Amino acid sequence: MSGERVPATGRGSNTPRYSDHEAAPYAPPGTGPSLATPPPITEPDPSALVCSGDKVGLCAECQRKTHRYGPGGSPLCQWCMELVKAGWGPSVRFTSTRP
Repeated sequence: MSGERVPATGRGSNTPRYSDHEAAPYAPPGTGPSLATPPPITEPDPSALVCSGDKVGLCAECQRKTHRYGPGGSPLCQWCMELVKAGWGPSVRFTSTRP
């Protein structure tokens, strides 16, 4: 298994974590190129730019600024959520409440 890339996992999680300079090894089905390779962690999730400042918090996985609190909030940014949803399989549906 020489040369095989194995992602680090988050503390208490089986979800792979990738640093801001690594791209996920796959693009989840239905995602465009913008979700396949996330921008650096220093750039906020687009949802954080359209909500009020008191609803912005850090992504639970990568610590990127995201719309975390209030209606439409999520504990994960859109890139971390895509990785998690890809692991759920086709039997689970998720409907985002973000505007």
